[in-house]
Amino acid sequence: MFKLCDKTGWTYSFHKTNIGSIMKISWSADGTMCAGASGNGSVIFGEVVDRQLNYENWEANLNDENKIQVTDLLNEIHEELEFKDRVINMSMCYEHLIVTTASQCYIFSTTSWNTPQIFDLKESISIIIQSVKYFCLVESTNGLMIYNYEGKLVSNPKIAVFYFAFLPQFVLPGATHPTLSVFTLGLVFAGLTFFVKGPVGLGAGLLSGWLRSRPRVLVWLYRFSGTVLVGLGLKLAFERRA
Repeated sequence: MFKLCDKTGWTYSFHKTNIGSIMKISWSADGTMCAGASGNGSVIFGEVVDRQLNYENWEANLNDENKIQVTDLLNEIHEELEFKDRVINMSMCYEHLIVTTASQCYIFSTTSWNTPQIFDLKESISIIIQSVKYFCLVESTNGLMIYNYEGKLVSNPKIAVFYFAFLPQFVLPGATHPTLSVFTLGLVFAGLTFFVKGPVGLGAGLLSGWLRSRPRVLVWLYRFSGTVLVGLGLKLAFERRA
């Protein structure tokens, strides 16, 4: 038999199989699919669907791998949301429904279900946490990412995690104040970054202003870059034919 339970032991799904005893079960990284190997060499697959979210008078049901049924319980209005890929994770709070698939994140507003904000993801999302103005996504590659409800990335604290993982390697084991040493190294690193990238940013700003004040130069710059891109495209085309 194949049984799906939560951490408290409550059974959500129960299936009897005709392939013998299941010897081992493994879950996908996103926790939405599982595979079981039986004693006779067969492999069975299971997928978690029929998930439900509730927020105020709204109810969202994942009835299929890529379809969510949204219902306004007060006005008895139904909306069906369909996605290209299977739904990995979803969360509904603060007048927004957040849905993540294997490759994209969708931000729906309860006032308009037909025009979601969409942006691409590198990997599947394991955790979604919402607040009034922002929401947080947890991804295995980029770590913690904070977005607003317009789909714009507000913060990615991965650099802070890098500092705390990288800098302690340069602190002597017998240091009197190791925490102070780490923060000192961090300040030195930030200062060096400022002196290197500061002039680059200042120069880019001055160059941008100079180009905007000379439209003819900008036009020729666009023409030159366009010619280079066309030339690279032709080179690739002839290389593939050869």
